[in-house]
Amino acid sequence: MIRNGREYRITKAQAKKFEQALAQRKERSIEKGVYPRLAKAQKDAMQSQLQSLRKQISEYERLRRRGGKALDAI
Repeated sequence: MIRNGREYRITKAQAKKFEQALAQRKERSIEKGVYPRLAKAQKDAMQSQLQSLRKQISEYERLRRRGGKALDAI
């Protein structure tokens, strides 16, 4: 869970990196020398992590909108 502005900025930056990495994977068709199952597992893991980061960001933003200044106490 994101507890403050610093963690929020770091999480947003990490989410952006995952988005860029997934976009680059789409540009390349099949990576040379990587088994298709392994490539799919890597892609699925990246998508899962991105989804988790987005959920944390969304939850933090929702709490901030509600006026949750005491997020550090959570």
